[in-house]
Amino acid sequence: MPRLKASDYDYIIFDLPPVSQTSITSRLARLMDMVLLVVESEKTNREVVQQASTWLTESGATVAPCSIKPGNTFPNDCIRNF
Repeated sequence: MPRLKASDYDYIIFDLPPVSQTSITSRLARLMDMVLLVVESEKTNREVVQQASTWLTESGATVAPCSIKPGNTFPNDCIRNF
């Protein structure tokens, strides 16, 4: 992981792999100030989202869930609420 000074940036965004028991995502997420969990609202199973959120929370991450509709390229509503 690169050494970045938080004081040099307003936001630092890491695009991490999908959350799973074996992915590095949960381990890295606990080092972040906040994790934006982005899911496709009409594609992603609710139980999968709940499990991912649980894994992240159990790792010590602060999770902000975000749902986007298919076809959107940027979760504007999520960023506004962030």
